[in-house]
Amino acid sequence: MKEFCFIHYGLFVTYFPHLIADPVLHHKEMMPQFADAENYRLKAENFAVGSAIFMLGLAKKVLIADNFSPMVGSVFSGHDPQFTQAWIGLLAQNLFNISVTAKPRKRD
Repeated sequence: MKEFCFIHYGLFVTYFPHLIADPVLHHKEMMPQFADAENYRLKAENFAVGSAIFMLGLAKKVLIADNFSPMVGSVFSGHDPQFTQAWIGLLAQNLFNISVTAKPRKRD
């Protein structure tokens, strides 16, 4: 898909400032959303869904990820961890990553 509107291209580039690091959403999936005038209208349902996703992410970060952070930090702080401490740190790191980066499924 060729994009000739500079504003739409600018929106895409500012949404994904590190395009080399592989954007989360492909260009051809996002550009039609910019072209649809209906997407520029505030809808209560979209606002509610977006707020719920934001609050869920914030809760996961505060309740889960922040609690795993000290365990992960102690393992990766530069000293040699013991075997069990290394495994606990590894598992905590994975749970930390999952709780921060997990995305909700798309609705059909």
